Amino acid sequence: MRYIKYLCLISFLFLACASNNQVQQKELEKQNKQEKLQKFFDELNNYKNVMTYDEALLKWGEPTSVVEGKETYIAIWRNEKKGEVTIPGPKGITITEQVIRGSELRLMFDKVTNKMIKWEFEKL
Repeated sequence: MRYIKYLCLISFLFLACASNNQVQQKELEKQNKQEKLQKFFDELNNYKNVMTYDEALLKWGEPTSVVEGKETYIAIWRNEKKGEVTIPGPKGITITEQVIRGSELRLMFDKVTNKMIKWEFEKL
């Protein structure tokens, strides 16, 4: 009986440590994503009034769309993944919702200089 108690205690401690490692790993992954995103934002800030539309095309390829304005135009690069989430509803009914994940980068360019003057980034 004593052996079983020690075995249960050791098993519990092992599972607790493993669970803690998974939480730490997820936090580290989240932190790495935030650092990469911040580095990307810093890079975009450095491109203001420097990067031309042609350079943006070389870096990111053809935009998803371009919106023309009077003095500026906005190039939009959209990266999205569509999926579905199904949850159980009342009385055995299931509810399915469409979800979109991804991001959208919008760069505004001056029509005269063709240089990027503003940027926006949004997670979908």
